[in-house]
Amino acid sequence: MPSTKQIADIAKDKGVSLEYANRVVADVKTALAPLSKSVSIVEGGQQKEVTVTRTGMGILNTDFGAFYQFDFTVSDKWEKYSVLVKAELDAKFNPAFKRKDSVLLRIDSGCETGQLFGDRTCECREQLELAMEDVKNAKEGMIIHIPRQDARGLGLPFKLATLTLQDKHTQSPQCLKWAGRKL
Repeated sequence: MPSTKQIADIAKDKGVSLEYANRVVADVKTALAPLSKSVSIVEGGQQKEVTVTRTGMGILNTDFGAFYQFDFTVSDKWEKYSVLVKAELDAKFNPAFKRKDSVLLRIDSGCETGQLFGDRTCECREQLELAMEDVKNAKEGMIIHIPRQDARGLGLPFKLATLTLQDKHTQSPQCLKWAGRKL
């Protein structure tokens, strides 16, 4: 974090009061401060405790409007979560949904091949964009993205092998380049 002198220099350079600059820095510190909570979940029919830690947050300006992105670590098998939120934030940077009884929610599994690289064998990118459009239209909601849950939780290596086998066995021109190769 910047020193008192650096904050004063930035305030002077930007033409804002030192009080305002200090408030902005305090807000950034609050947004960056890890926030943990232990929660009880049921997984595989078994109840267990996990720790959820908010490790950061910021604002994204997307084709679907502005969203807050929250970064979480969770002491479960998926470990990392990102949550896109459209809502007002309270003083501690927590979402304050107006319609608490009906929050629009999408659970989005990680799809590196489709969402990141544009693979056309799946529709994950389109589903994510539809969810973002729905949240935009509803004016609030959230999308929980679980990057390590690729291939419905079976993992990226399994998915890549499946895509290779699908391609090899479709008798498409793409199939011919795999002929004779060992997998």
